[in-house]
Amino acid sequence: MMGRDFKAPRKSASKQWEKVQQLRNAGIAFEFGSGPVYRPAKLREVAPFIERIEMMQSEGRQLAHRFKKRSTTKAR
Repeated sequence: MMGRDFKAPRKSASKQWEKVQQLRNAGIAFEFGSGPVYRPAKLREVAPFIERIEMMQSEGRQLAHRFKKRSTTKAR
């Protein structure tokens, strides 16, 4: 399932297919509302894009953990 917004590259566009594979392996879907709307246009932009997404998710998870910990502590 690639998502409704996925548009397949030409069969011969091997760099574009590599880009699609890397994005999908990172869990990035091609569907509106499933994450950032921006998708890298070139293969060389994929790695920095994935790093930014992972960093944002990590920061969000850290914040959620701190909030959960604070809520648990106050409840006692």
